[in-house]
Amino acid sequence: MDKSLLQKIAREEPLSAEESLRLDQALDVQEPVANLVAHLPEDAPSLAWRSELNQRLAHTKVKRRQFSLFRWGSGALAAAAAVTALVVVVSNTAPKPAAKGSVEEVILSAHRDEGVAVHVDWSDSLDEATLGSL
Repeated sequence: MDKSLLQKIAREEPLSAEESLRLDQALDVQEPVANLVAHLPEDAPSLAWRSELNQRLAHTKVKRRQFSLFRWGSGALAAAAAVTALVVVVSNTAPKPAAKGSVEEVILSAHRDEGVAVHVDWSDSLDEATLGSL
């Protein structure tokens, strides 16, 4: 078979009558080989061999790598506790104003005053009638 015919087949172009005839002849030449392969005896393993293999496989242990929670978990837990403690210590330190009367000091004192002034005790204003309507 020539290359132009193979390229035409690869591009899935229509073949002329002459090209179809050449293709059929090339395929007919390969027919004896196809018959030989078709008539080869099927080589399948015997049932006894399969049974023996299954028994050997059943007796072998499969080694699985399992994640050890105690090995890695305790280290990770200790690291997480250390990081949490560090964050709590660092975040609870109040910022110190740069100088007396500076902008930072005024903002910080206003923030502290607002935090104290927001607390409202509603327990005196609530009576049983109001609670019953909720």
